[in-house]
Amino acid sequence: MKKKLYVLCLVVCFMFNMAGVAGASSEASSMSNNIAPNMGIQIQPTQAWLQAAEQEYQSDTNRVQEQINQTPAEFVSNNANGNSVTRATTTVYTGTNYTFSQADCGAHGAYDTYNEDNGNFKHGWGTTSGGYADALAQYTIMGHQSATTWAWVGKAIKVSGTRQARITYDGAWADYLIGFTTPVLTRGTVKISVYNATDGTEVASKTIVNNSNYTGIPVIDSDDFNDYLDVNLVNGKTYYLKMQCWAYVGAGAYGMADLISSNDVPARGGDGVDYNSINISWL
Repeated sequence: MKKKLYVLCLVVCFMFNMAGVAGASSEASSMSNNIAPNMGIQIQPTQAWLQAAEQEYQSDTNRVQEQINQTPAEFVSNNANGNSVTRATTTVYTGTNYTFSQADCGAHGAYDTYNEDNGNFKHGWGTTSGGYADALAQYTIMGHQSATTWAWVGKAIKVSGTRQARITYDGAWADYLIGFTTPVLTRGTVKISVYNATDGTEVASKTIVNNSNYTGIPVIDSDDFNDYLDVNLVNGKTYYLKMQCWAYVGAGAYGMADLISSNDVPARGGDGVDYNSINISWL
């Protein structure tokens, strides 16, 4: 999973962004007391700043999760002619094991407390090569509010029978996080979940990745994952089995959180999590 060329391009582009606006006067977040007199020197955050940044992130994340849960799922797949068509949920029968190598639903969005004109914000999902979910949040100005972009991709099922199931998610992810010399929290998160669409509740979830960075030195990471959730599936209910990601940039300075794909080029949808398969077995 080599991304050296892509990462180099990201770094160069980000430095050009900084150079173009470094001379502009602006106001940092209330969490940051001053602007670095020398843009090449990293200002070390105080413990109070770190606590405030984390509190802001947790508050934003709770609202983002509400938005994700309230956003209707989209159902798209390609037929034999390559045209997009709506696909219904798949009925699964308790006692029969299933492996789904193709995603059929997803959603995407952005937390709406920021100005899109102040940066670069992308999000999306699709079913190419199994499926993907993408999220990119980048500020190119200082003195801004926090921003989150998010997306998920997965499988929709309707259950016939009631039984405890083990749902295994197989996929891959990568992230690119960069803050600034005046610290700003950037974070990339990947989560798996089982969402009861009939009742509108998330019944099980697990965070796979929760990486963060506040400095101007990029943090780059990637990996495959194969994790499971044990959950009681109820007869007649519809569930969305989600691979979810979001990119977060805190208030204040420049910053970028990029959930990029785990292959050698930028993600198929722009920037995310790759869906390999979801398996259902019974306990």
